[in-house]
Amino acid sequence: MSPSDLKYTTHAFERMAERDISRATVEAVVVSGEMTIERGGIRRYSLEGLIVIVDGRDVVTAYFNRNHRRSSSWGPKQRQRRGQRQEYKPQYFKGRGYINVRQQEHYQRQMGG
Repeated sequence: MSPSDLKYTTHAFERMAERDISRATVEAVVVSGEMTIERGGIRRYSLEGLIVIVDGRDVVTAYFNRNHRRSSSWGPKQRQRRGQRQEYKPQYFKGRGYINVRQQEHYQRQMGG
């Protein structure tokens, strides 16, 4: 099936936008992915953990296979971890307030030489 023959359902567009999957990615999976035919003639294309479901010429949905994803990989619905950079964490000094000592030392070294 050529990518120009594909039509997209409203559901497919919504899921692609939600999961940050582009049309070009879907077309690449359809062209290069492994195809399996299921009940009712529905075709399932899979390539590197991305699944595209096609019914006739209509792309029904696209999603990432959870079993293929590694536990350490970041997903769009997961929160990003905060950096563990202790050197830029401000410290409280009585009478002076919060001061970022290491960052201040870094700037003084830059200014001095």
